[in-house]
Amino acid sequence: MYNVIMKKFIVNILEYLHKQNKSFFILSGILFSFLIGILDYITLDFFVFELYLLPVAVVIWFAGRNAGIFMAFVVTLSELSIDALIVPKHVSPWVYCWNFSLNLSFFIAVVYLLVFLKKMLIKLED
Repeated sequence: MYNVIMKKFIVNILEYLHKQNKSFFILSGILFSFLIGILDYITLDFFVFELYLLPVAVVIWFAGRNAGIFMAFVVTLSELSIDALIVPKHVSPWVYCWNFSLNLSFFIAVVYLLVFLKKMLIKLED
């Protein structure tokens, strides 16, 4: 009984989310990455980095690849700005460039992997 209720609940949520406009997910992703950035700044914890994957994944799933690439830039800039606030000022600007390029390439790789995964799952449903 519980499984049937939960399945129906999840189906209703997914139907609601699929009816939303792409801009809803992009704006939500930007807001969520901003909140993760605040959490990153407050905690000064390295493990907050993985949370940046959540808005990227949601935007990819519901808004598509191009929106996912945009979100990859947004979360990378958010993470870079937190690093600029936390890291001592005597660090070379090349360190920031290197960190930005590595993080951006990681998030863009995630974008393409999730787009591929979504296409494969859609093929399996058919």
